[in-house]
Amino acid sequence: MRLHTDTPRNSAFKRYLASPACPYCKEMLLAPMLSELVDGVEIRHHWSCESCGGVSVTSLAVMTH
Repeated sequence: MRLHTDTPRNSAFKRYLASPACPYCKEMLLAPMLSELVDGVEIRHHWSCESCGGVSVTSLAVMTH
């Protein structure tokens, strides 16, 4: 399933809020199976592709001020 939108997205939105594409079949991943906070400095999202069944992990650094 693909989501098409005509709303322009800036790079910050794409980087931190947009769902990634499956690294195997390039379909958009809608929501992670699991998200975890690691040592208070990293968020890991665990993904499973509905199209091909591929499993992947993405991570984001937690911004602290």
